Amino acid sequence: TEHSAAAKTGGCFPGRALATLEDGAQTPLWALRPGQRVLAMDGAGRPTYSDFLAFLDKEPRALTSFHVIETREPPRRLVLTPTHLLFVAQNASMPTTHFRPIFASLVRPGHFVLVVAAGGGDGVHWYSGLLYRLGRLILPPDSFHPLGVPWAES
Repeated sequence: TEHSAAAKTGGCFPGRALATLEDGAQTPLWALRPGQRVLAMDGAGRPTYSDFLAFLDKEPRALTSFHVIETREPPRRLVLTPTHLLFVAQNASMPTTHFRPIFASLVRPGHFVLVVAAGGGDGVHWYSGLLYRLGRLILPPDSFHPLGVPWAES
């Protein structure tokens, strides 16, 4: 999973980004409420709906840099921070289980990005902060994006 460099860069997505709810409606991320079911992906790369629990990282007044990733077929536009993970492959015929996660800042033209074809509280949540600190203890340094969080460095 992604580490909390999002705390330094202002989150993963802009608040105006849309989430797809289980009933097919779309809502801006800022309006999500705990208990709503949002479109996600399971471990096998299949679309599924998951309960929205809380914002792990929310900084509504932070200035943030975002990357814009656009796909050709199907046409999609994704706006997210450089530290967010996307599943990509070098070949479109690969099964979704073979797509690998890379940071959005490393996505390049020619990569095949996994997309859906059919249609808390402010600050860093204690849980994401704990995961980041644990990850820094047990994972190799190249598992983290260079935009690390100074307060969480070990």
